[in-house]
Amino acid sequence: MTLPVHLYRSDTREWVGQVPDEIGATPYVEWDGHLWAVLERSHAYNLKSGKYHLQRVALFVRPVAVDLRDRHQVGDHWTIGDPTCRYNAHSELLRCVPHPHGPCVGCQSYARDHEVS
Repeated sequence: MTLPVHLYRSDTREWVGQVPDEIGATPYVEWDGHLWAVLERSHAYNLKSGKYHLQRVALFVRPVAVDLRDRHQVGDHWTIGDPTCRYNAHSELLRCVPHPHGPCVGCQSYARDHEVS
């Protein structure tokens, strides 16, 4: 049995829509022509005949305002923008404080921090 995954805005808890359950553990969901960042996952279970059964799945999301081509994998996680900049937040959700919407190219606040592998 497959259950649809319900999407809710993380800030208002307003229902956005539903997607097939094959989305896996990805940090992003594309729905209705928009890209959403998954901030929280919620699972509800029922106990029947001594066994737990998945009843529903909900994702709490927010719209993504960053171009996914600007993401870089650093070790085991993703970061937005130039990971060698001292001010980079090393986060999938926030680029940096001086210039959070980017781009990194030509940023006057850029300061080389260290080499990132």
